[in-house]
Amino acid sequence: MARDLSVKQQLELVVQLSKLDQKIDELYEEFGELPEQIEELHKAIEEQQKKIEQLSERQREVVGEKTDVHLKIQTLRDRQKELEDLLFQVKTNRQYDAIVKELEYIKQQREEEENRYATLAIQEHNINKQLEQEQEHLAEMKEELEALEKEYAELEGGLQNKIHRLENQRERLAKKLPRQLLSHYERIREYHDDAAVPLKRGSCSGCYSVVPPQTEVELRNYYRVFFCENCGRILYPEELQEKEPVDS
Repeated sequence: MARDLSVKQQLELVVQLSKLDQKIDELYEEFGELPEQIEELHKAIEEQQKKIEQLSERQREVVGEKTDVHLKIQTLRDRQKELEDLLFQVKTNRQYDAIVKELEYIKQQREEEENRYATLAIQEHNINKQLEQEQEHLAEMKEELEALEKEYAELEGGLQNKIHRLENQRERLAKKLPRQLLSHYERIREYHDDAAVPLKRGSCSGCYSVVPPQTEVELRNYYRVFFCENCGRILYPEELQEKEPVDS
């Protein structure tokens, strides 16, 4: 059937196809940056969850270290008391000096461990505070994602039916075109949203390149399908622009 179409009929179909494609593009653009924003937010949430997991792991490590240090301090404290009690029971200077020396060592060790415990307590406090902030931030991100997904769903519900109808219309229309012309058209669409444009005042209305007078005459008389020598778009007489408008 497509082989029996005149040049004018082919161009009329191309014009309709171009209008359909641009309308579909416009509908997709109504989604705006929502899909990208949703995808980026999903990734950000995953990273935030990893961050919280790492902080939680560090929190567990610090708590474990604190427990070990606390037990060590308690052991040192008990040993210190034992030595202090022994001081009143020794009978020789040698024993007394040995106990005093060990006491000094125990006190030094205890002081170091108590300082270490204090440092770990500060670390735990800071981690807990950071964890709280990061969890609040995660909750805010999830709320934002929920709002964006709701907005997208509401928008999608209204637009998908229109897009589906236009895409079905496009499919039926594309089948009517000669395969080679359709192939050219699809290839142009990879570079230009408006693959077919009217000739206006002797120029391509896509890139504004001037068309030779002889080409313009042949184009307006539907001698054959012409392509802009500069941008590659399909050219058609301006009179076809308003014919058979696509329903919105």
